Amino acid sequence: MTYVSPMGAYINTSNESVLSGIDSLISMLRDSVSAMQEYNSANGNFEEDNISRVVSNSGSAIVDTAMKYLGYNESNGSYLKFTNGDEIAWCAAFVTYVVKETLGSDTPAGFGSNAVSGLRDWGKANGRYISRSQWSQVKPGDIMIQKENGASHTGIVTKVDPDGTIHTIEGNTSNMVAERTYKPGSSGYNKISGFVLM
Repeated sequence: MTYVSPMGAYINTSNESVLSGIDSLISMLRDSVSAMQEYNSANGNFEEDNISRVVSNSGSAIVDTAMKYLGYNESNGSYLKFTNGDEIAWCAAFVTYVVKETLGSDTPAGFGSNAVSGLRDWGKANGRYISRSQWSQVKPGDIMIQKENGASHTGIVTKVDPDGTIHTIEGNTSNMVAERTYKPGSSGYNKISGFVLM
């Protein structure tokens, strides 16, 4: 008999007690996750989001999608792919396009905007926005938000170093899709206001 686990693993066995044990383990894990979610929700702690983000490969998939667009630019018009052909400031449109292409029907409800403020506001409304000081929670695939004195910018986090250095891929940076690095204390780093956890 072939048993397909909820995680998609195929297990071949003819032993009913093995199948029963697997079902019991799955039930116990579900109960544990539910209990953690209830506790964290009641205490204003969002660790359950981090658990699902670690288990999921969606963050690295978002980064992989962003990487394939490195070099798209305004000079040859290739950036218009992210804006539906509209000539607009396109950093947020790039982030939105990459996340939606990667996650497809699993894209969180309401996610996406051509404006940095729209991405930030969605994060705040859904309990996924954190400040720059909470950088240790940031993972690849999360969204960096810069919002200062009326100016704004955004990009996709590709890596976070132990010292807090943030690596990104961004659209509309020097009029193209390019990688950027923000070291703590630098002027660019100080423009980061927060992150949207994906």
